Amino acid sequence: MSENELNKQEQLKAALKRLKNNPGVKRDEWKNRYLVSAKLGSVTWKAFHEFCKEHNYNYNAGLNRLLVDSPQLKPYFKENA
Repeated sequence: MSENELNKQEQLKAALKRLKNNPGVKRDEWKNRYLVSAKLGSVTWKAFHEFCKEHNYNYNAGLNRLLVDSPQLKPYFKENA
């Protein structure tokens, strides 16, 4: 087994352990999430940070809200619903 596969297994074990600590979350809901990361310029970061702060969002909720409300992405949500 490669080092990458071992790392993925360790990550899965850690995620399942966290799931056990969150009994209100179903296993399938926990597994069907994706990690997104981005490098933002200082102006974009400041705007995003202020948006989240103004709407009382954490970064995850703020990014989700922006993506769901994006006019450019709306057609893709309808196709995949």
